[in-house]
Amino acid sequence: MQQPVSKFNQSNKENSLNSSQKNFPLFKTPLRDEKCSFYCLAKEAEFHHRNLKDAEFYYNLAIENNERVDSAVKDLATVIHQRGRTEEACLLLEDFRHKYHGDMQKYENLIKNLRKQVL
Repeated sequence: MQQPVSKFNQSNKENSLNSSQKNFPLFKTPLRDEKCSFYCLAKEAEFHHRNLKDAEFYYNLAIENNERVDSAVKDLATVIHQRGRTEEACLLLEDFRHKYHGDMQKYENLIKNLRKQVL
């Protein structure tokens, strides 16, 4: 008979992971031979490779190809901000405001918070 997995057993299993296994991001990215969207490539560039320039390039391609546009615009604005171009990030968010379909209050707060950092 199989024993149920307890919270204690899970935490022991997590503790047994080596340090390189603990540093991987929580989201899964496809292997290179699998078809990968531009949005996925942007996330991989941003988090796995820590390459903001490539991430910016792929987020732009994702937006141009209508792949997860809401998320891609917000993520692109964040990357642009991290690269020291906060005003440009604000303009991007304002330009895509009419296409955003999520929680508009959160979107406005993102613009507002970025604007505060420009001043």
